[in-house]
Amino acid sequence: MTPWPVYGKIIWEIPTLQLGKGGKMSAVEKQERIVLVRDKGRITIPAPWRDRYGLSEGSEVVLVAEEDRLVLYPRRVQQLEGLLERIASALEEKGITLTELLEGSAEMRAESFKKEYSGLASEHGE
Repeated sequence: MTPWPVYGKIIWEIPTLQLGKGGKMSAVEKQERIVLVRDKGRITIPAPWRDRYGLSEGSEVVLVAEEDRLVLYPRRVQQLEGLLERIASALEEKGITLTELLEGSAEMRAESFKKEYSGLASEHGE
């Protein structure tokens, strides 16, 4: 276990063992941290995790109450926005506009549909 300082107190990072691929135990797949609940129910999400999940002040998270635990995860809208920004940057680097990408996708879908369902039109006399 690794000590983790919080407001002058040492809080411990606890590796959690769970079954990974192939049924082997792994301490890497799931991480837990003990955090203190402060006034008005506030907690502090560790900085490395905020960075990993793109959380900053004002970010929305979803808190789910399950039978015996609380689960907190980033709101998917923000994840989607981040993904779209990365896609836009990648397209821009390659000199492709979103319109070009969408038009190309429509053409590919039409060709795929014709190949997959070519017999359908002839069966119905079209």
